[in-house]
Amino acid sequence: MSGMFAVRLDRIDCATLRPNGFKILMEILARSPKLRVSEVPFTFGERFAGESKASLSEGLLFARRLVGLRAATVFGRHSERAARIAGFAAVGGTGIAVNTIALWAFVQLLGMPLLWAAALATQASTLWNFVLTDRFVFRGPKSLGAIPRLIGFAVVNNAALLLRLPLLHWLTNELHVHYLAANIATLLVAFAVRFAVSDRYLFNRRETMTDLVERPTELPDQPTSEFVPQRSGPVDLVVDLRPDATPPIHRMGRPMKHRYDVHGIVRISSAVRLAELESFRTECVFAPDIEIDEGWFGTGAMRGRPRVTQYVSPAAVSYEEHLGRRGSDFHVEMGDVIRVVAGPMLTKSPHVLYTNVVEALLRFVLVSRGYMLLHSACLDIGGRGVMLSALTDTGKTGTVLRLLREGGGRFLSDDMTILDASGAALCYPKPLTISHHTLRAVQAGDLTRAEWRQQEQVTRDEIDRIQGKLICGQVCLPGE
Repeated sequence: MSGMFAVRLDRIDCATLRPNGFKILMEILARSPKLRVSEVPFTFGERFAGESKASLSEGLLFARRLVGLRAATVFGRHSERAARIAGFAAVGGTGIAVNTIALWAFVQLLGMPLLWAAALATQASTLWNFVLTDRFVFRGPKSLGAIPRLIGFAVVNNAALLLRLPLLHWLTNELHVHYLAANIATLLVAFAVRFAVSDRYLFNRRETMTDLVERPTELPDQPTSEFVPQRSGPVDLVVDLRPDATPPIHRMGRPMKHRYDVHGIVRISSAVRLAELESFRTECVFAPDIEIDEGWFGTGAMRGRPRVTQYVSPAAVSYEEHLGRRGSDFHVEMGDVIRVVAGPMLTKSPHVLYTNVVEALLRFVLVSRGYMLLHSACLDIGGRGVMLSALTDTGKTGTVLRLLREGGGRFLSDDMTILDASGAALCYPKPLTISHHTLRAVQAGDLTRAEWRQQEQVTRDEIDRIQGKLICGQVCLPGE
């Protein structure tokens, strides 16, 4: 379970894996029973930086996933419902413990009547069960908000309580069962009803854009105006099936004076300067693969809710926000040349335009041409390429700076790397974010307090100078 493992890909079915948490090996072992396993022991070293991901919540998630996977292998190896039932039961088991402890405290310590104590104990276990069920059993986006879910969960539990109290009274007074055992018996009786209501009504999963894209679409025999909008949280999702249904485009007519050539693989013409692509800037005139213009589309009317529309013929997608033509709308037409029309507010925030629109299109075009744009840092250390891929703000830049300083490496990329099918890496230099905690990760003792205060106020020109030296393979770090 350390996370260090190797597996033959042809021996597992990746489509059946549904990892939850950071212990994907457990998922592979449970869903691939024919694997032969050989363990090689090793000794953990001390952690010198960062913080462990291990926590109480991850421990509970691990336990829940372990129970869920066991249930899935018993009731049907790939049954998500069986896993949810097992997880719900596991949480319910902890709720029984909380309910029993609370009942004992109310009866023995506070001297409350049994039925009143049972009612209050139910409220304590209800809150406990809701938090764990919402967090670990029914994960992901949900149709109902947190408060309606909590209220509904409490109503169901208290409705079950009204049925439990007569049973509890009968077991303790007529059959003379110990009150703690009788309480557990009534909780078990209510389990099935509570799960059915929770699964069907309270925690049913809200569909995301990924669900809409991946769901097979049955096209009608005759063209229709459009599908009825589907609500996914705060956004309306629409698929328009009419031929030539894309909205009229209104362009601002700004010159395409910013041109970027990404290693001769993708060429971009833009009316907006994109700082992330400045290293690929060129004065050459070419036929672009991606064209970015400013303007608006459709009626430009203000909307009560944002809307995403997918057009089938020609292939296009548009995003419309509340403010209409003055907002952050954009329209992407997927032809031989990918044409982007961005709203005025979006063009005034080129970083947002690049991050949310342009980079996604770059990934798409690069993959179609046999390359991958990977979120990673890349170095040359001793003639070998070393790539570090990790979540944002988890220490890549700090690690890169330390490797450059202590490992004698050469800098290639800090945040993005282009890979071809053979594994060769091409640089993708972007402006570095060298933050306060990044500098501390390098060597805090190199600077005095006064120098740290001065460093915190470093100007944009200084950041650009550091970035330029890093791109050229040079290192400019405190103390050197």
